[in-house]
Amino acid sequence: MPAWPCSRKRDSPLSDPRPERTAFDPVLAAAAAVSVMGVAAFAYLFLRDLTLFWIVLSPVIFVVYQLPAVALFKIARKRREKRKNVKAVDLNGK
Repeated sequence: MPAWPCSRKRDSPLSDPRPERTAFDPVLAAAAAVSVMGVAAFAYLFLRDLTLFWIVLSPVIFVVYQLPAVALFKIARKRREKRKNVKAVDLNGK
């Protein structure tokens, strides 16, 4: 019997049914904000005076406006992966 009735192994994947909480990432929030601003800028500049020329060219322009958001999202993903791969330090020396 364990020393405390509420103690349990932390190594077991079934020990805690709650999902792991993730920290707020400001870079990911910035990526979402830049993406929304890109869509708004696209709508403001090109949907007001839409002709056949802009219908053909609009996918390219839309992608250009979304590139900063994609770059920020990749940075956020790399930061999250780096945080995930950091091993916890055992201070007990076991």
